[in-house]
Amino acid sequence: MGGQTDTACVNGTFTDEQLYDSFNATVEERAYNCGHGGYTGTMAESNGTFYIFTKTFDDANEALKYVEEHVGCHSNEKTILEMFSTKNWTNCARFTTKDGKKGAVYGGNYSY
Repeated sequence: MGGQTDTACVNGTFTDEQLYDSFNATVEERAYNCGHGGYTGTMAESNGTFYIFTKTFDDANEALKYVEEHVGCHSNEKTILEMFSTKNWTNCARFTTKDGKKGAVYGGNYSY
């Protein structure tokens, strides 16, 4: 069984709860689009773990890169547990662009 990266970007200002709600809506959308079959390699396979990094990035691409580089991490460094069980966890990073536009990117590595 392998895994692949799936991400989503949302624009706007969100509380942590609103981001979690957006994530859950994305999970439902991915499950619906994939027929609820399992092992899709999308957020439909999420185990519900959703971690929001505290650092805010300068744009969506920077936030996406950080999320992709820290798949399964809940800090800047992976713990022993995270090294062995990183699939199906979802991380989130907020961004604010120089012109004041805000948003967030979330995603992870999901089973297929």
